[in-house]
Amino acid sequence: MNDLENVIGQRLGLTINADVRKRTEVIENKEYILFYLSSLVNSELMVWLISSLNKVDFEHGINSFAVPIIEKEDNIDKIVDSVFNGNAALILPNQEVIICDVKNYPSRGISSPEVEKSVRGSKDSFTENLVDNIALIRRRIKSEKLIIKSYEISQKSKMAVNLLYLEDLVDKNSLDLVEARLKRID
Repeated sequence: MNDLENVIGQRLGLTINADVRKRTEVIENKEYILFYLSSLVNSELMVWLISSLNKVDFEHGINSFAVPIIEKEDNIDKIVDSVFNGNAALILPNQEVIICDVKNYPSRGISSPEVEKSVRGSKDSFTENLVDNIALIRRRIKSEKLIIKSYEISQKSKMAVNLLYLEDLVDKNSLDLVEARLKRID
């Protein structure tokens, strides 16, 4: 792993966030690295992006690229923010980073919760789909401090559960207690 790849992976929380993905593609002995959030990207655009890597001559321009390119970026903060906004960061073999527009926010109309009425704040409500729920939260909280940990609980149901928290605000003792209780569920 090179320094740029390490820094971006660390800032995105690659090893701890359940929806942060890194994909490495080697084409003609050249390594391309993609960072993205699985909860916010359009999977068809991602396939199209990956399949077009061998068709584009990045050294002579990026106009023939298959997906919309927002910009070349060299600022790590902007790269991380862009990924948290649903874009993909593509690290080229020459260590340039291209931001690709592959975002896909949840498609169903978000309705206000019917049971709990609030006076202030967001009016979004969750669905049965875990990925859509994570995408709703990522749309509202675009921070590298938002941590999403994935667990499979119960030997019988093997239910997928995600624990979300803001790293700089969470009480570490409470977090440890919740994680221990999740791991004990059978």
